[in-house]
Amino acid sequence: MNTRLPIYLRAHTVKLHTCSRCNAEVESAHRHKNVWVCFSGDAKVCKLQPHKKVGVCISDKSEMGKLHRHKKVGVCASCLKELTSNTETKTVRASKKIKEKLDRWPERCLIFDTEVRTTMDDDHGYQALTFGIFRVCVLVNGEYLCEREGIFYSGATDKGPRLLEYAASAVLDKKELNAIGSFVSAELPEVEARSFPPRMKLEVHQTFTAFMEKVFWPAVRQGWLVSCFNSPFDLSRLSRDWRKSNKGGFSLIMGHRFWQKAQKWIPDPYRPVIRVEPKNARVAFISRGRVKVAEKHKGKWGWDKSGRFLDVGTLLFSLFDKHMGLESWCEHFKIPGKLKEPDGKPYTPSGRVTPKEIAYCRNDVFITQRVLNEAKREFDAHELSDLLPDKSYSPASLGKAYIRKLSIEKPSEKFSRFSVENQAIAMSAYFGGRAEVHIRRTKVPVM
Repeated sequence: MNTRLPIYLRAHTVKLHTCSRCNAEVESAHRHKNVWVCFSGDAKVCKLQPHKKVGVCISDKSEMGKLHRHKKVGVCASCLKELTSNTETKTVRASKKIKEKLDRWPERCLIFDTEVRTTMDDDHGYQALTFGIFRVCVLVNGEYLCEREGIFYSGATDKGPRLLEYAASAVLDKKELNAIGSFVSAELPEVEARSFPPRMKLEVHQTFTAFMEKVFWPAVRQGWLVSCFNSPFDLSRLSRDWRKSNKGGFSLIMGHRFWQKAQKWIPDPYRPVIRVEPKNARVAFISRGRVKVAEKHKGKWGWDKSGRFLDVGTLLFSLFDKHMGLESWCEHFKIPGKLKEPDGKPYTPSGRVTPKEIAYCRNDVFITQRVLNEAKREFDAHELSDLLPDKSYSPASLGKAYIRKLSIEKPSEKFSRFSVENQAIAMSAYFGGRAEVHIRRTKVPVM
């Protein structure tokens, strides 16, 4: 005879569970993940620890040749509390992906700035890149000092019209190329760090591809700090193309490779993309993507280390809670600012490669380095070892780091045993009032 209840009656029955520890009948049983069941007679529920292929019971220290893990063991709430409180050892599952331990400040830092045309390109619809100045700095006594300095400029005319179709760079005329040649022959690198043999010439990269392969990508691979003031703009000028990302940002394609089979240019599968995800109108999250095709050579030429991109303006905003330009930050730290005209007015970029334009870009890189060192001194004063400068996006980043340093438990961990139903009841009683103040952080007279 079939004693099973019909379907229309099963919904009205209350299913009772038997606790595997105290044999009490309860309406709801809790699954305890660290509970093992030993089949040595009375099937007592206890925690077992594997030891040299022999199961050792923690409760009675008995040895068994085989352990059985029963995933469907249910215990009542009182027994679950007792099991979790009386557990002597906790088994922590190792993470599959081991995160690399990064230095708070890398040994070296790449600082660069780019200059573009002031007018939009008619064919492509962007401001074409003309040239850029870079500095490779080394950390000496807590301060970044210049170790190498150089210039990179557009060499699109040297590669033929096939590359010009995909190159986001301007075509320099003879007068502009002569201005770069005069600058390289007349100027010496402003090296501050000691080296042997001393560097007596500026590094010159006649194409943006050469700069990317010899300076930019080695810096990213070795985990250097790639710093700019307004990094999204300068990184976008070095990119060849872009596409939208899944999170609403942009993926910058930093290089192309010619596909012989299809006779066309495609995104370089051996180089990663740079992801730029805007947090708001002024701050953006910058990260490195993965390569589509892994290279045969590893170690020096691998992509083991994650890219570290630092926007100096974002770091200063997290420290001082205000957005300012590079000139205003120079006045704040009382250091010489941007290049000015003989009459004292600020220099306005012309969009062409001239000696004054090159001096303007070089000075911007120099003061960016000085402002970075000032921001480093301010950031180190907080003594937050678990917060990296390239992960400090706002004053809230500093506040969260102080909470972690004070070992304040998160509400999600503190009330982990608080049921979801009770959390929903508490959240339904929450009221968030909104107050709008049009004048903030401004001294006004008091009536």
